[in-house]
Amino acid sequence: MKREELIRHQFDGLTAEIYDWECLTPTVFLKESVKADIAEKEMVMAYLRASELLYNGLVIDNNPAYHVKVVRSNQICMPFLYVCRHSLELSIKLRIRFDIKKTVSGHKLSELYEKLISDLPELKTNIELSVLVEIFDEIDDDGCKLRYSKDKKDKIYQEKPTFIKADRILELTKKVCDVLIEPI
Repeated sequence: MKREELIRHQFDGLTAEIYDWECLTPTVFLKESVKADIAEKEMVMAYLRASELLYNGLVIDNNPAYHVKVVRSNQICMPFLYVCRHSLELSIKLRIRFDIKKTVSGHKLSELYEKLISDLPELKTNIELSVLVEIFDEIDDDGCKLRYSKDKKDKIYQEKPTFIKADRILELTKKVCDVLIEPI
């Protein structure tokens, strides 16, 4: 296997072979003056789309027939939640950068949320945003618990049963992210 069989940065014209490849991001074809903001918004939208696709797969896998529930060891519930959580994290960071003109780092949603509402107090009244941050913070307060099974000391993260309303979380994530990035 050669590297060129998996990744390329250009083609010799628009030939039929281009249909066998996926473009990582179409933003690269835009003018430099608009590329940065659009690229960030595009990333949020890409993660939201991925969360929809994971949700659809989750529902099909776990509910193969009417009144049949399947619990499997390789289910995609945690990747689904991670992608939803990451969409929210990116949306908060983008809104802070856009409105407050500051770049923030870190993965703790509660801290990002506090920074957001301290500088944009009108968002403090958005109950859906605060509830979403609260539930993601309960499940994964540092951005690691939905990506890894154990911490650095070998302690298992998920030790108690947790059940989620995936459809409501997806709906709320999309709605809240839209509110956050709509002004951009």
